[in-house]
Amino acid sequence: MKNNTKQFYALLGLSEPIITDYVTGQNVSFKLNQSEEDLILIDFEDESMESLIEEAKYFFKENDFVFYKNSRWTSSAILHSLNPDKVLTGWQNNIRRLATA
Repeated sequence: MKNNTKQFYALLGLSEPIITDYVTGQNVSFKLNQSEEDLILIDFEDESMESLIEEAKYFFKENDFVFYKNSRWTSSAILHSLNPDKVLTGWQNNIRRLATA
């Protein structure tokens, strides 16, 4: 599996974890805007996207939650979380739905 970490996080609508959260002392992601997400994922067709999603599910399999902040500009923004499996399953369902349409 090649290193697609940036794309794995983009599937969640997030950056790689680069913002320090001073309350937890951990690096967290920030929310990408739609244009950023689109550009990171632009080279993936439906078949390669399904493969990427499977790789991402494996990458995040140990994580019940991924933590992020809505703002990339301040480390004092509120910490949020999302369930990566739920988001990635949503991607899979959309691709399958579009394939049968």
